[in-house]
Amino acid sequence: AILTFGAYALTFEAQELIGGLLSLLTVAMVTWMIFWMQKTARTMKRSLEGGIDRALTVGGAWAIVAIGFVSVAREGIETTLLLWSMVQ
Repeated sequence: AILTFGAYALTFEAQELIGGLLSLLTVAMVTWMIFWMQKTARTMKRSLEGGIDRALTVGGAWAIVAIGFVSVAREGIETTLLLWSMVQ
């Protein structure tokens, strides 16, 4: 909301500067994520399976249902915000 509505008060040059800086930040974050995933992917499956086993023993199946619900809800909110910003 700040980036959407706050941009109206800025000059064109300031809007372009913010867009360029955010683009550079995005490139840096995606590049970092690629290197992080290369390092982390080796143990991720084992870690996830261990976490699911612990969740089933401690919280039962409801823990898995809750994680699924939160994950789907979060993706729905992200999609809604993305589509809303495109329409604006």
